[in-house]
Amino acid sequence: CRLALDAHDPDFTPSSKTLFFLWTVDIEAAERFLIAHQVVVEGQIEDIGTVAILGFRDPDGNRLMVCQRKG
Repeated sequence: CRLALDAHDPDFTPSSKTLFFLWTVDIEAAERFLIAHQVVVEGQIEDIGTVAILGFRDPDGNRLMVCQRKG
């Protein structure tokens, strides 16, 4: 599965806000995958109660997030 974000705008500015998130069943494995593929990971996995989250940047600098439900 692949996803492309395309603004069709030559004056594109990356978003500083999270554009969307992806669900995973193993956030630690997702983190290892991102790091192994030289993706810019922002911070560490964060536990926010019922969900664990990890922010990262796409190649254009947009902020994205991977999440795992807990419990």
